[in-house]
Amino acid sequence: MKSPGFDPDTNGHPPQMAEVEIHTPQGVVKGMLHKAEGARGAMVMVGDLEGGIEGPSGIYEPLAARLQKAGITALRLDYRLAGDLLECIYDSLAGIEALRQQGVERVALLGWSFGGAVAITAGVASEFVVGVATVACQTFGAEVVADLAPKSLLLMHGTDDQTTPDHNSRELYARAREPKELALYPGDDHNLTWRADEALDKLYAWSKKLLLVSASASGR
Repeated sequence: MKSPGFDPDTNGHPPQMAEVEIHTPQGVVKGMLHKAEGARGAMVMVGDLEGGIEGPSGIYEPLAARLQKAGITALRLDYRLAGDLLECIYDSLAGIEALRQQGVERVALLGWSFGGAVAITAGVASEFVVGVATVACQTFGAEVVADLAPKSLLLMHGTDDQTTPDHNSRELYARAREPKELALYPGDDHNLTWRADEALDKLYAWSKKLLLVSASASGR
């Protein structure tokens, strides 16, 4: 069966931001692609329980634009069946495969809330994933977090999160193995409303360190 790929074909010289579809045996996965020409690294961003491609406090688009300028492709992925954990993991893996078809060798995943569990589980499943970052992650569905190592894990959480309390990320951090980092934002909420710019800067720096590597360093 043909591997998942982007429709329309984004090889060549695509626009800076393009709506794409990934055709899979389970249906069509939609998303917004910010392609960096010749990129070997990419980030896939997934939403919360309701899906969407904006992320907490709308940080996904500006993060994608910054990564693109740095030479990293970004894919803001929208679930086919938001809230269905297994289907959302499938969609994330389809996104990784579509990027791989375009020459990407290293992928970082970013997930918010429910999407954090999606990202962690997909990160364990894919050999192309080198790191997972989460914002306000839930523990349900992320039970495999200890198996993510030696891939990088970044957990970010506001300490006044009334939707998914920060003890979820604390627990995941305790279960996880190195390399791992827990970034807590005192007094901030589920959307990191007050520290969104700071969170964006941290995600950008973390992603660049993982994804901007030479071909020889990649080992692939």
